[in-house]
Amino acid sequence: MNFKSFIENKKRFIIIVIILIVILCFFIFFSFQSQTVVQKTDDQQTTALNQQSSNLTQEDTSPDQSSQKSDSSKKDSSSKTKETDKNNQTKVSKNDSHTQQTSKNSSETITNKSSQKSTTSKSSSSTHKHVWKDHKAKKWVSHMVTVDDYETKTIKGARFYTYSGKNELGQPTYTANGPTYWFENGFTEKDLKNIMVTGIKNADENGLYNGVNYSNYQNVSKTEKVKVGSHQEDQGHYEEYVDYQYCSICGAKK
Repeated sequence: MNFKSFIENKKRFIIIVIILIVILCFFIFFSFQSQTVVQKTDDQQTTALNQQSSNLTQEDTSPDQSSQKSDSSKKDSSSKTKETDKNNQTKVSKNDSHTQQTSKNSSETITNKSSQKSTTSKSSSSTHKHVWKDHKAKKWVSHMVTVDDYETKTIKGARFYTYSGKNELGQPTYTANGPTYWFENGFTEKDLKNIMVTGIKNADENGLYNGVNYSNYQNVSKTEKVKVGSHQEDQGHYEEYVDYQYCSICGAKK
């Protein structure tokens, strides 16, 4: 255990030493850079001072030359300003003439375009003859009529039997194909009873009156459409008419 702890402490010590060495190297590097920068600034200052002193000596030794040079430079500058003024005047005059010319050209083109449009419109209107066609629309033509209202009604009735002969046993048989009375138009059950009483009173030995057995009847019914009122309906129709005419070439209307 002591040996392991010794090795671990040794490793830690080595790492700390390496870190200190790296920090020392960074410190030396930055200090060297700062010294070089200071030296460069000092050299620049000394060279600037030397240039200023040399310029001063030259000015002291040759004042006449500088005055002559200044006079000549003034003359040259005055001549150059005159020439530039002349050039500017010529340029301005040229620009004015150019703008006047362009304005004239633009106005001429505008007038030419307007004249061309007017001539084309005149020519288009005068070159073709109108071809008029009818434009049709529809309108409703009313026609009022009275229409009857109906409803389906069930009417009850009574149908009497007639004698159809005897069966195998010798008994009389009857068929419901005799007279039928409907309970309509004021005919009631009382009227039917009176008919039955009359038929029974006047029946023969077979119980028939005019071939009909009025002692019994069959219930029957029928359906009919019965008028219950009326109403008004517009049974009109659509008609076409010409509302305007148009030119098939240019679309003009009249």
